[in-house]
Amino acid sequence: MVINLNKFLNKHYLQIKKGGIRVLFIKFFSLLLIIPSYLISIPISLIIIIIKPLVLIRFKELHSSRIGHFSADTELYCCEKDAKINLPNKIYKDIFYFKKFVCNKFLAKMWKRKLIILPNWLLKPLHNMIIIYCKLFNLKK
Repeated sequence: MVINLNKFLNKHYLQIKKGGIRVLFIKFFSLLLIIPSYLISIPISLIIIIIKPLVLIRFKELHSSRIGHFSADTELYCCEKDAKINLPNKIYKDIFYFKKFVCNKFLAKMWKRKLIILPNWLLKPLHNMIIIYCKLFNLKK
């Protein structure tokens, strides 16, 4: 964990050193925009973990940066759902979000008709907080 943090800080230091004050301001303001979404996601993720025995809510990131993964992996999920494979026994809801880059806007529009897809800025912090809580309290995801 310390090695990853060291790499992370070193990477950002080198980017700021190379890009100057402009890169520093961009990183600072993007951090100011990310912090509120993480603060909002803390209580929501706790509620999701508490209701997990009754209702299972699963979050999944769609690999939308490459057309092969974007089309095939998502179609595979839809086929498994239609064939009732890998489904939990209790009430569940699958919620998806795209990575930052979507390679095919039309395909994204088609998937939005079939799946629940919410914005990345909203679900990514929530998904990360649930992962942190599961690791912290030794829970299953």
